[in-house]
Amino acid sequence: FYDEKNIKELFLKKNTDKNLIYLTSDNCNNISKYRNIEKHLIKFRKIMDNRRENISGRLKYFHLHWPRKEDFFLNDKIVIPSMRAKFDLAFCDYPAYFGLGSNILIEKKTSFPIKFLFCLLGSSFAKYWFEKRSKERGAGFDFSLKKIKSFPIKKNEKIDIFIKNYEKNKNNIQEFKRINNKLVFELYELNSTLCSEIERYEALN
Repeated sequence: FYDEKNIKELFLKKNTDKNLIYLTSDNCNNISKYRNIEKHLIKFRKIMDNRRENISGRLKYFHLHWPRKEDFFLNDKIVIPSMRAKFDLAFCDYPAYFGLGSNILIEKKTSFPIKFLFCLLGSSFAKYWFEKRSKERGAGFDFSLKKIKSFPIKKNEKIDIFIKNYEKNKNNIQEFKRINNKLVFELYELNSTLCSEIERYEALN
């Protein structure tokens, strides 16, 4: 299990000491077959039985309350913290679970390749776009899923170039960003004045 605090500058720190017991009405109807987990959870039964869905009889005490579909955690994904002082994200290509403080995007059959979307959202242009348009909450911004879905995705024939840059430089974030920003600026046909403004904004933030 990962906290959104594990995300920094397009990178997810893989080391974590947290684990999630992902038991739902879809994958577990009888907790007794997991003796050690049952022994652990039974200590909290009184608390969990007081949840709304348990009181109504829809869930058993050992089930997660309103769980996300597990596909969001098992598939390749983009993870974007919903509340942050700065817009940030990470690409995760291994099973990883996150809480409600993170927006998770996965690839669908009718969508663009997930790595291409990461390249667009990981650009300085996207950071500038989100921070100029998102609601301020306290000391940071509210990067809602609705706002993320409103980001303009521009169709093009150079998707492979973006992905190749990611694959080549994913372990060298600065080089990835340098090339990726150039590709994104060209894709969105940003004029020199706006490019300079975005670069200054990036340097200051």
